[in-house]
Amino acid sequence: MKQTHKKVGRPTFPIDGNRLRALREDAGLSHTSLGMAVYARAKKPYSSPEVLKVTARRWEKNGTMQADLAQHLAEVLQITVAILQGSLPAPAPSKVDEMEVRLRKLIAGGSNPRLAEELANFEDEENQARALAMRICSRLEIAQLSQAQEEFQDLAAITGYSMKELLEPTSFQGFWMLIGTGPLGPARTEILAGVSDVLYKVRTEMQSCLEGLHQSDAHVTFAEEKHWFRVTIHDPRHPRLTRSLRFVRCQPKESGLQWSSPTWQDRYWVEALPNDACEYANFVTGFDSLRLPSDCRNLRFAVTKTPTLKDFEERGPDAPPEIVELTVGDLAELPAETLESFRREGNAHALVISWLAADLWDRLLPLMSDWPLECWSFRAAHSRIDILLNVPYRLYANSKAPLHFGHRFSVMLYEIDADGGQKRAPWRQKNVAYVHERLTKALLQARQEQVPSA
Repeated sequence: MKQTHKKVGRPTFPIDGNRLRALREDAGLSHTSLGMAVYARAKKPYSSPEVLKVTARRWEKNGTMQADLAQHLAEVLQITVAILQGSLPAPAPSKVDEMEVRLRKLIAGGSNPRLAEELANFEDEENQARALAMRICSRLEIAQLSQAQEEFQDLAAITGYSMKELLEPTSFQGFWMLIGTGPLGPARTEILAGVSDVLYKVRTEMQSCLEGLHQSDAHVTFAEEKHWFRVTIHDPRHPRLTRSLRFVRCQPKESGLQWSSPTWQDRYWVEALPNDACEYANFVTGFDSLRLPSDCRNLRFAVTKTPTLKDFEERGPDAPPEIVELTVGDLAELPAETLESFRREGNAHALVISWLAADLWDRLLPLMSDWPLECWSFRAAHSRIDILLNVPYRLYANSKAPLHFGHRFSVMLYEIDADGGQKRAPWRQKNVAYVHERLTKALLQARQEQVPSA
């Protein structure tokens, strides 16, 4: 009997190609130099630099690479493999480490009275050199923005740096310019320190503008224009009424502020903004230009099961939520002219949600049949409603039913496309609160009906 041997390819490892490109560019490496550094660290031969150039490009384009090279790639870029795969970013690069090393050398020398004076302000700190290094970097970054010569002179006295060294780019928090225009909010032009401050301002303004719009169909769009990020809030009834927030990272120089590219850490946090917008707007277009939902008629309520520890072990930590019920309500009976009338008034989404909620309680009831209704409750959360189980001891002490306390199910909003594909859709808190109140009333009424009459 002839045996055939199936060719087994090299095992691949998933990575975030966009993040790899940003990391490579931040490190100032070409595709060729990155490939050569990785293969040299792995002690693997290669035929030519051109081959490595193509290989490194393929890593970024396909988002995969050879599993045995992933750790070496992370070491070349001085990060962890988890960061390479797209998990939480490492702290932004800064001169704090370099400054701390310099201060320790100066402290060991013991001949700088101005440094000793500054150190005395940090006597209660466990690591005086580190605390002072952070303070100096903060002052230096502000001095570069203000070009205050007396501040540069004092920092030079403390650190021994020359003026040329003090003017080198410093990334402690980073400066951002934020510009707000449009009738839905006040005109603003601000210089902010750190991406976290920018995001706080943007989130706060999104909430303020959108909560002031009573219609349900407000739309928020996100875009990137060269170095600038842009967030636009659209009034659902008056297309020309928009609020625009534009922000860009800046690098202070002697000649003034210059726009600069965001770091990959900046981008990581900024790209989370569309998810934040889902708490205040029902229509969101992300940085990928994908609008959700594309059509209100495609919306469905999905009831998802909260995974147990066993589920995580079987399906993995990144497995999508398991949908156990999909409800369409009476949406098929909604007249097109009625929906169009509500759309002109900016409330089509609220109308669809009302129709979807028509039979939601009836769909949930069988899922809650394991325990009496007194054990169940609803909780409004970010773009969802959680269904909670809390069983009193008197009920579960002698019960043989499997027990899973706490968060059991969630009601989420999904858009279903023509091919059956499912995408999580935005669902602002005002509309979540409406459905939450409706379900809570249904639950209380059902509890009362279960109580036997005297």
